[in-house]
Amino acid sequence: MGRNFFPEEITLQQYGVNPDQKPAVTVVTRYLADGSFPDGSALGKTVYLGSDPYKIIGIAEDCFGPAIHWEHVEAVFFSPLLNLYAKAIYIVRTRVRDRARVMREVKQKLVELNPDRVLDDFTTLNEHKTKSYLRDAAMVKILTTVSVILVVITLLGIIGLTVFWVNRRRKQIGTRRALGATRTAITRYFLVENFILSGCGLMLGSFLAFAFNSVLVRYQEQQPLDTQYLTISAIILLLMGLCAAFWPALRAADIPPALATRSV
Repeated sequence: MGRNFFPEEITLQQYGVNPDQKPAVTVVTRYLADGSFPDGSALGKTVYLGSDPYKIIGIAEDCFGPAIHWEHVEAVFFSPLLNLYAKAIYIVRTRVRDRARVMREVKQKLVELNPDRVLDDFTTLNEHKTKSYLRDAAMVKILTTVSVILVVITLLGIIGLTVFWVNRRRKQIGTRRALGATRTAITRYFLVENFILSGCGLMLGSFLAFAFNSVLVRYQEQQPLDTQYLTISAIILLLMGLCAAFWPALRAADIPPALATRSV
């Protein structure tokens, strides 16, 4: 919405030229516009950066600012200010297959234009993005590894517990088989038992997760827990628990009816 900057609105700053002159207009992202003026359009309104007023002449699509770990990273405004004595950063768009060649040619061209130029760093946006999110990627890998280990331990515990109950109730299972219970009925019995126990555990865990998250939201200003992710995780864990109990349940169904009369 709105318009882009006019050439006469661009302010140049360099040594001894317009050191204190500031632009009077700005283009903001839709996120910043909607957050600053939720009751109406932000076009034509005035915002302040410190004590400097800026008139909003355009609203752009959302984009991320440089502070990637900030909660409002999409709150970005664009200023028509060219600082000619600051470090210059050039962004060159090229095809992936031509990237290496273009980077070499850009270096040569920059040196030809100014032999005294100091070339600092050449990197791709993908490499820059990877470096910027390196800490977050490492944290995701650590949490994923810990979560997988905990899930595997939980599944092994379910298998061991189900096997334990099957061994403790072998005579009971044989008696049920002697009275006419089918293998399907025995298998279904242990799966339903596992479903009830797992469901109760997930309900208790979800309650504790919401309680702990409410404390973090209140005292640590963390984000509220998304019920969608919690629900999906609970369903996945419930299904994995049933799969873990399926093999011991099949072993229980194979117990012969004659086992019930061996001690009589």
